[in-house]
Amino acid sequence: MYIPEENDHQAPDLLKPGQLNMLLQRQLEQFLPAGETTPRNLEGLLQAVNETYENFEKQLPGEEIRSLVSQQIGSMGAWELTLDSHNPLRGQLVWSEEMYGIFGYTENEVPVTLELYFAHLLPADKRLVEATLGQMIVSGEDCRMEHWLIRKDGSECFVCQRGTLVRDEESGEPLRLIAIVHDITDHKRAQEEIQNKETHLSMTQRIARVGSWEMGLQQSPNSLVGPLRLSDECYRILGYEPGEIVPDVNVITSHLHPEDRKRVHAVVGEAMAASSPFEVECRVITRQGQLLHVVGRGEIIINGLRNRPVKVIGILQDVTEQKRASLSLEEAKANFKNVLENTDTAFTLLDKERKILLFNRQADELTKREAGNTMAIGAKYEDIVLPGRKEIVRQALESVALSKQKLVYESHYANADRPECWFSVSIHPIVSENNELIGMSVATHEITKEKNHLEQIKVSNERYELVTRATKDVIWDWNLMDDMVYRSNTFIEVFGGISVADEMLKDGWIEQVHEEDQARVHQHMMSCIEDPRANVWEDEYRFYRKNGELAYVSDRGLIIRNSQGQAERMVGAMRDITTQTLLEKERDRITNDLLQRNVALEQFTYIVSHNLRGPVANILGLSGLLKSSALDEQSFQMCLTSMESTTKKLDQVIKDLDQVLQVRQQLTQTKEKISLRGLVKEIQLMIGHEQGHNDIWINIDFSKTDEVYSLKSYLHSIFHNLITNSIKYRKRDQPLTIDIKSDQSNGYTVLTFKDNGTGIDLKTNGEKVFGLYKRFHESVEGKGVGLFMTKTQVESLGGRIHLQSELGVGTEFTVELLDPS
Repeated sequence: MYIPEENDHQAPDLLKPGQLNMLLQRQLEQFLPAGETTPRNLEGLLQAVNETYENFEKQLPGEEIRSLVSQQIGSMGAWELTLDSHNPLRGQLVWSEEMYGIFGYTENEVPVTLELYFAHLLPADKRLVEATLGQMIVSGEDCRMEHWLIRKDGSECFVCQRGTLVRDEESGEPLRLIAIVHDITDHKRAQEEIQNKETHLSMTQRIARVGSWEMGLQQSPNSLVGPLRLSDECYRILGYEPGEIVPDVNVITSHLHPEDRKRVHAVVGEAMAASSPFEVECRVITRQGQLLHVVGRGEIIINGLRNRPVKVIGILQDVTEQKRASLSLEEAKANFKNVLENTDTAFTLLDKERKILLFNRQADELTKREAGNTMAIGAKYEDIVLPGRKEIVRQALESVALSKQKLVYESHYANADRPECWFSVSIHPIVSENNELIGMSVATHEITKEKNHLEQIKVSNERYELVTRATKDVIWDWNLMDDMVYRSNTFIEVFGGISVADEMLKDGWIEQVHEEDQARVHQHMMSCIEDPRANVWEDEYRFYRKNGELAYVSDRGLIIRNSQGQAERMVGAMRDITTQTLLEKERDRITNDLLQRNVALEQFTYIVSHNLRGPVANILGLSGLLKSSALDEQSFQMCLTSMESTTKKLDQVIKDLDQVLQVRQQLTQTKEKISLRGLVKEIQLMIGHEQGHNDIWINIDFSKTDEVYSLKSYLHSIFHNLITNSIKYRKRDQPLTIDIKSDQSNGYTVLTFKDNGTGIDLKTNGEKVFGLYKRFHESVEGKGVGLFMTKTQVESLGGRIHLQSELGVGTEFTVELLDPS
């Protein structure tokens, strides 16, 4: 350190011991009475400041001290506060000339007061100074404090104050406070900069997983036996929190993998012997047992005077991730090489000049076999191919180099041994990050077998197309994995302009199936698919053409399953059987009509043989009696009466036969839409019935359907007979309820007539219910013709009728009429 003497224009380089104290004493003498020496309690303060500068001398080179001391002398001042007995912190303040500069003023620019001093402090620092000065007055101990000042120009200044209390020597009362103020802003900034750098260094080490270490060397120059210091990241790499343990060589050695210890010691020992840097990669085991790969690097520091190592400094880097990546890369390279050597593809790597950089065994063998050349590193690729193909290959390579787009083409080779030989050639550009061409890869694969297979498939497809054109069946192929079905073009021809490829079960084929058949067909198909024992599905259903017409279809599919029995595909044929089905329905209708006519003929024969034969026989007998002359008047009249009665019965039978015949003849009438609700009202008016009259209640429910397309006369007769039949055979001791309902089922309009009447014993009379002249309740007037006529009319309409009945409970008739649509 140095300090300039008065009027000395050439200041000495450094202060001599004790010169700094002289400087400080001169500043303090400004506040002491004339002839008074520095108080003893200030001597310790001066000594502390002097020691600070002596530390600077030890730590900094002379040039830096020269610059530093010249700055520090101008930034050191002193102040004295004469204490007020009533309020010690409100006394008179005086300070040295240097204090003006510290606060940013020129000398004597402002009056010096305690208020001025406090006005330049931040609020928190003001409280700190007041508390510290108050503590000095109470305890009498010297103090040291650091805080910020706000200069006149608003800039910040960081100061260090060392103060002491001066007491009255006789009374011991506090007289004044004296302090030395040192502007250490630059030092503070330097400390913050160092701290920031250390923080950044620590963060960088943590991010990079790099720690630093330093080890001193003692008497044995070849042994690391001195003190060891580790950075925070070194602790973390070994599995410790910073400062958690006291590090030494044995601790570090204990973390080395047992198989690596001897090698590490050998590398470090050789470096120590040669005083040369070293680097070693090894494995360490952390405190938690985790295996890490690390790299240690070290530098031997040599003492220039003694020419021997004094310490070792170095770094420890965790390279586990890099090691794993390197191992993965090596494995990938090995796998890639294995793939290249074991693939059927001939692979060649070229540089941007189209020279060979790398090739696999297949490429070399292919070149020898087909071109009679040998692959060689550095050779032009187009020079090793057949002469006749050299220009084609060159143009292909130039095209890829120019466009930087891959090129795939097929090449045909022919020679005496192999007249048909095909190859697929794929050329890929290799570009840099700047999209500059740096090379190309050529992959060549023989596709002769594939070509032959494609030709066979082409022939097979042509045959398939001819077969599908020769038949009216729709051939379909359904991929169950993606629900896509593909059909032959016959599908469009037969069913209209519907796509030949769509989804089978979502919005395609199933939506075209008649709504009454959808659930049944879908359930049957899925049950076959899910049953591993089922290999075939077949069904018949109705299918809408594009124009809305309804077609009848016979469908059959073969289920293809994998080795686990799971259905993956179905292949089948869909046949339009509309014409056949309609012919069968017409045949069935004609057959049914013939059967009905046969039944009617049998009924007619029965009527003739029974109902006509009896009255005719009676008439013949009575006629014989009338011819007899032996009859008296009374007997004669009786014969005439009997003949009249028999003739009336014969007439009734003939009328009934005529009514039956009329039923057949009325089928030629025009059919029309009939309101069921209106039909019931007509019948109620005809029979003179009002709801509830004579305790008769007719309830109707035509919510499902209220209209029927049929012969009104027939339907009127059917409703009339069934309603009047319920009224005729009611229970006399309770109200009669007749429930009439309509429904739709499987193409039929279903009508039910249910009552709570006397009922019929079906076990005894079930087969006779619809017979002509069959009666089961003699107590009620009737001829036994109504139900016969009802059944005849229902069957004439193409329908059917049946009943359920229990004696004493009631009867329910069900009429099913075929829906014309």
